[in-house]
Amino acid sequence: LDLFRRNATDERIEQGVRGKRRLENVGARADLLGQAARLRVEAKGEGMGSGRNANLDLLRGLSALAVMVGHLRGFYFGSWHPSSGDGWFYFWFDRLTSLQTPAVKVFFVLSGYWVGGWVLRTIREGNWSWTRYLTLRMTRLYVVLVPALFLTLAFDLWGKTHGDFRFYRGADLGLGCFLKNALFLQGFLPPIYGTNAPLWSLCYEFWYYVLFPLAVLLFQKDRSGWKRNATIVLFLAGGVALPWKFWAGGVFWLAGAGAWWVMSDPRWGRWVRSPWVFLLSTLAFIAGLDVYLRFGGGRPFVWLDILIVLGAGGMIPFLSARDVASKAYQRVSEILSDVSYTL
Repeated sequence: LDLFRRNATDERIEQGVRGKRRLENVGARADLLGQAARLRVEAKGEGMGSGRNANLDLLRGLSALAVMVGHLRGFYFGSWHPSSGDGWFYFWFDRLTSLQTPAVKVFFVLSGYWVGGWVLRTIREGNWSWTRYLTLRMTRLYVVLVPALFLTLAFDLWGKTHGDFRFYRGADLGLGCFLKNALFLQGFLPPIYGTNAPLWSLCYEFWYYVLFPLAVLLFQKDRSGWKRNATIVLFLAGGVALPWKFWAGGVFWLAGAGAWWVMSDPRWGRWVRSPWVFLLSTLAFIAGLDVYLRFGGGRPFVWLDILIVLGAGGMIPFLSARDVASKAYQRVSEILSDVSYTL
């Protein structure tokens, strides 16, 4: 009997050890799968953390194309004017290729959704890191900015020699201006480097990247005294130095971040994804484009901004919650999105 009891006890102990090991293995596998999933999310998506979305990729790519076409049209053809004597064809050609202003605003809304959403999510989950965040953002910006500055130098030097020198009058190609633009100061400490006027947008994007996390961190209750004070000082310093146009553009960036915040709230998430909200937002966006096409972004500028903000910000939740199964659609959207920033 004693031998039987000892054998039975040893068997139960061995079964218990094996069961514990199985549980530990399952837990370890779950942890590894969770870490892998988080890595895939961070590698694929910048905002909601749900990977790529073909609808938003296409919207970003088309916005970038509209900006490029608008600058090319303005460079080669100029702008239509009633006194020019050109017919209706050139009038509509001018209008339909002059959508760069609303397209840039859509770009800012999308940037706020992806980057601002990423900031809100990581701070909410307690995973915020300035080092990781700035590494991701600065890499994204400098991969575009540095080649753009050197190409501007090469093209402008060639143009001054072989083109119409009057076009390059006043263009600053000095080292000081180069460094100032490389530090994202061109938006409020002119001039912009050479003739590359669109460089202002990278400056604005950089400062949105910096100031938005500072603003969010101000409302964190667990921040220590010196960290909170440093955050306040940095935010106020940036706010005083930056021009009012920067803050006006920031409304669009905040609209994108606001779309992510509303979507992440269980009380409002389902509502803002509804087809009715999407329909109303689309109508507002179309109305904004109509205002721009009719008036060219002149006096009704405030109304244009309101309609674009409401339209683009309201469409994002519906578009991000749905994807298209077509492989061709996904591939085209992915290509346009990947080249959009460089474009």
